[in-house]
Amino acid sequence: MEDILNATLAGGVAIGAPCGVLYLPGVALAIGAIAGAISVIGFKFLAPKLSETIELHDSCGVHNLHGIPGIIGGISSGIIIACYNLGYDSAVFANFGPNNVFASRSGTFLNQGGLQIAGTFVSVIMGIIFGVIAGFIILFIYK
Repeated sequence: MEDILNATLAGGVAIGAPCGVLYLPGVALAIGAIAGAISVIGFKFLAPKLSETIELHDSCGVHNLHGIPGIIGGISSGIIIACYNLGYDSAVFANFGPNNVFASRSGTFLNQGGLQIAGTFVSVIMGIIFGVIAGFIILFIYK
């Protein structure tokens, strides 16, 4: 039962980033299903392996429930925006075509998709850096 609960929550986390740019429900279902499956696999296999090898104890499941699905969501939002450059969705292209909302920032949907993916990895890097800093602060306070 816990696997089903975690998969449901992970799907919601993953669809959070692309929900504003996604207009096809099948793609949303696919993103949620992929994130849910990867989250369950992470809980089943990756978490015990991380605990054994580097003694990483994720007591709340943040890595598998929010971290990995968040990365999936960020990357998928970039891919979806970049695909609008192809004009496959005429309704979106009509609304955001040559005079689109991204024109002043990056010029094309392809560039904006790249910025989405870059922003995702900048967030991950910042999370790692500040997590390590917080860990060292806690280590020195309680040592």
